[in-house]
Amino acid sequence: MMESRPAILTVAILGILLSLVFTLSELSNEPVTRDEAIAYSGEFVRYEVWRNGRIIHFADGTTQEVYPHTEPASLAHRMETLERGTVLHLLINPNNGYVAEIRTDTEELLNFESSQKDIKTYGYGYVG
Repeated sequence: MMESRPAILTVAILGILLSLVFTLSELSNEPVTRDEAIAYSGEFVRYEVWRNGRIIHFADGTTQEVYPHTEPASLAHRMETLERGTVLHLLINPNNGYVAEIRTDTEELLNFESSQKDIKTYGYGYVG
């Protein structure tokens, strides 16, 4: 019985550390106000979709990520049909680096409030 105490202690410490990692990583998904968001505008080149990633590429070489697990189907379809060279106006959450809003000069493609709410809700699945 005495030989298993170090093993039990090690497993307990690892469990606590892993819990902290998951909890702290989800803190980055905290919503921000519009004033706290980082604004970016650029000419759209392409929308790259892969299993756990959504990346918007711009003419100046910049890339911006959309949170993949909360991307509305309407956004995916619209980004696929968006004309190259269209100017996009983004708001980016500085806590996690993900795009919180996408607009063209004439339409809203991703709503600021709903995207942040969706990211926060998805994160609760890991923490809560």
